[in-house]
Amino acid sequence: MRGAGENTKTRVTRGFSALQVRTISIYLRPHSLEELPPVKPRVFLTLRFLATFLIFSTVAGLVTWVGGLQIVQTWPFFLGAAGFAGLLAGIRKRHRFSVGFTIPSMVFIALSGFFCLFSFHLIPMRLKDFILMYWPAIPVVSLACLFLSAFFFGWRRRAGRGKNSER
Repeated sequence: MRGAGENTKTRVTRGFSALQVRTISIYLRPHSLEELPPVKPRVFLTLRFLATFLIFSTVAGLVTWVGGLQIVQTWPFFLGAAGFAGLLAGIRKRHRFSVGFTIPSMVFIALSGFFCLFSFHLIPMRLKDFILMYWPAIPVVSLACLFLSAFFFGWRRRAGRGKNSER
């Protein structure tokens, strides 16, 4: 039985906050697509990356399976798949190469190639032995890559065509 002054709406919404009631009513009532709140572009970027990564990792898995290899040996392919997926997602978002997507993607691809050398035994030593032997060269190569990336990607700002320049 209903109490005095209580209708069906208050009985259903008792215990819910006003925001919860509003959210529930938005999704339960029939509405057109124009009334739906817009989806942020970041969601579509994530979906592009995930879809591309899924495709590339499926190809890497097929190469592993068809080649009769073990996943322990081909795991760097999946790291490279993440790099290529990030690169393509960045190109799709900005319609050009951008530093924010290109540099991390190229690092993933380079690490994939580096680990493939040890995974497929193209370098006849373990990764641990390689790092212990050549550790002084690692900071030098890292700094060289940093300066090269600053040189190649920083030329637009030095030439006055970057974000901070007047048009």
